[in-house]
Amino acid sequence: MSSKIQILLAIIPSLVLFLNSSKIGKKLGLLDFPDNKRKIHVSPIPKLGGITIYLSVIIFLFLNLKNVDNYSNLIFISFFFALGLIDDIKDLSSNLRLVLSFIFLIIFFNFDKDILINNIKIFNKDLNLIFHFHFIVIVLLTTLCVLLLQNAINMMDGINTVCALFIIFSLVLFCIKNSFTPLDWLMIINLFIFTAFNYKNKIFLGNSGAYFLSSFLAFKILYQNYSSYTYTAEEIFIILMIPGLDMFRLFIFRILKKQNPFKADNDHLHHLILKYFNGKYNLSIVLTLIIVCIPGSFDYFFNVQSYYLIFLFIFLYSLLILKLKKKLF
Repeated sequence: MSSKIQILLAIIPSLVLFLNSSKIGKKLGLLDFPDNKRKIHVSPIPKLGGITIYLSVIIFLFLNLKNVDNYSNLIFISFFFALGLIDDIKDLSSNLRLVLSFIFLIIFFNFDKDILINNIKIFNKDLNLIFHFHFIVIVLLTTLCVLLLQNAINMMDGINTVCALFIIFSLVLFCIKNSFTPLDWLMIINLFIFTAFNYKNKIFLGNSGAYFLSSFLAFKILYQNYSSYTYTAEEIFIILMIPGLDMFRLFIFRILKKQNPFKADNDHLHHLILKYFNGKYNLSIVLTLIIVCIPGSFDYFFNVQSYYLIFLFIFLYSLLILKLKKKLF
């Protein structure tokens, strides 16, 4: 069976779910109700985006289980999807989600040692971590990287289309130096379909979607680092820089305020932009996307030393946050 037919077979069920998300969301009780605080939508919205895209990916992976690496991918993304889905239903505490994610990753990386961050390129210099560090340190480092990416992506899911479009942007950049696999194309098509429905407030990702997408991207980066070793550490950092900086800023300020660093609030970059422009939604979406995507785009299109870009965008991000907060407060 050709990959195009497999993609088509995987897309059809997800498209049916997208078109019937309202009815299915009501039957399953997976609705996001407005609270006039963080959730400013008018009516309940089904939280089925993650379920829909996950189903499509699972169908495709089952059609391609001859590839051994797909087993690892299946286990990896399925755990985080399930954790997010349980959170959507039961509203788990952030601490419990963190502990469960940590335990799973430690166990997973002990069985699948190939995709550990054993080697990295820093400013085009190869660094063999196995030579310098104990195995446990490498497992903990890889686990930390996945958890940080997971939280950064999860924090982006607060304004329609931004999280999905950023994942598309990241996947494109991570595939440019290698090649697009059929699974990459399937994910990108699903995300574009989701974006069309999400823009019109027909469906939300839900925590199952945010966790699933972050795990998909994390596995993609780890597998690519193991199989082709194409991107340097700073290039990966630049692509994910703005979500990462926003997460770091929020963690620091929450800790200084003696709050749970994983507690949700309205101080994310997209929230500040939305407030700054007095709720002009379309403008806020566009500006947020430009801001989160420009470091990776700049790194790809212009031949500039990575460390210059890192310092430049950290400086610009800091100025932007100060400007937004000065206007608002």
